[in-house]
Amino acid sequence: MAIGNQFGETNNPNDARQEYDGFSGLAEFILMKVDHARDVRDTKYGTRWDEYTRLWRGFFTDKDKNTDSERSRLIAPALSQAIEMTVSEIEEAIFSRKAWFDVTDDIADQNKDDAVMYRNQLLEDFHLDGVQRSISDAILMGAIYGTGIAKINVTKKTELQAGPTGEPVEMERISVPVEAVRPDQFLIDPASTNIEEALFVAHEVIKPMHTIREKQRQKIYRKGELSPYTGSRPDTDGTGATANVDLRDSSVKIIEYAGRVPAVFLPDAAGSGMVEALVTLTEDGFVLRAVENPYRMKDRPYVAYQHDSVPGEFWGRGVAEKGYNPQKALDAELRARIDALALMSAPMMGADVSRLPRNADFRVRPGKTVFTRGRPSEILEPIQFGNPSILANTSSTQVIWSG
Repeated sequence: MAIGNQFGETNNPNDARQEYDGFSGLAEFILMKVDHARDVRDTKYGTRWDEYTRLWRGFFTDKDKNTDSERSRLIAPALSQAIEMTVSEIEEAIFSRKAWFDVTDDIADQNKDDAVMYRNQLLEDFHLDGVQRSISDAILMGAIYGTGIAKINVTKKTELQAGPTGEPVEMERISVPVEAVRPDQFLIDPASTNIEEALFVAHEVIKPMHTIREKQRQKIYRKGELSPYTGSRPDTDGTGATANVDLRDSSVKIIEYAGRVPAVFLPDAAGSGMVEALVTLTEDGFVLRAVENPYRMKDRPYVAYQHDSVPGEFWGRGVAEKGYNPQKALDAELRARIDALALMSAPMMGADVSRLPRNADFRVRPGKTVFTRGRPSEILEPIQFGNPSILANTSSTQVIWSG
């Protein structure tokens, strides 16, 4: 689907700000919409999703403390196990058979072999494009965050295949890979509950600079100098620990927008008023490509599902949300037990400081000699907080839930 040729080149390829008529208005229209959608999403879900990520991956930060005096940093793997078991059960239900989907032929067609041929061809293409792995990733996102999202790409690939006599021959193939999209990189019209009725959807993603320049050379994207991404690496583990890793000069942040835009902003738009368009632009508003939706049914190249539906919401409820409170209760108990065990098992001493030598070292180790001015039994006294054997024999609370 060659849509890049509709753009041509700017008069000066090195001037990235030389816009076609209307493109500056198009960028302003899109950036205003996506900024609002990002603010609404992050305000409602940003903090929750960060914590779900930490609980799933077992990463601890100080904000996860239950009390200021808590010292243990343990995160029990119960929630992570529930997420992974749920995902594995869904994957088993979908992919347990070699032909994991079927194509139903027209009931009036007496020859059913053509439908089987199409299905087998799709299975082969899906295998070549790694679609099964991408679907599994989308299911995992749904289990963690409540909403699984995938983007359907359409590209042309040149591959080497064996010719009639065995010699390698270059063959062009239409490839339709599927890309799982993280919910914290996906934007949708806040007033909508599904992709079809939304004014727009968009994918915010950081891409390597060289891949964008290659598409410019292929005339898929408009030519011009790109503004490097000067921010920090996205926080994908919920801890903020990698937020200061510098990516400048090696990447560019782009927004892939699919939705309705004013027709006056699109060159050669067939309709008037609002038209369906696919627009790719950088975060600072340079339009790399803008075209009226070329798909036959004007479909948007995104699909999404809710792990558990929430009426009136696009964002669903996942295993992490359902298991959040039991996980926090289990973590609080285990950390309290570990902190109490440290107080019970680590030797602590009370001492008469007036009868000890200066700079006395009370770290306990085998064979150590402690000097005192008088009988040690009168100067030193062990302090015991509880009985470790009682804590060890107390059965831990069993917290179980299902995804």
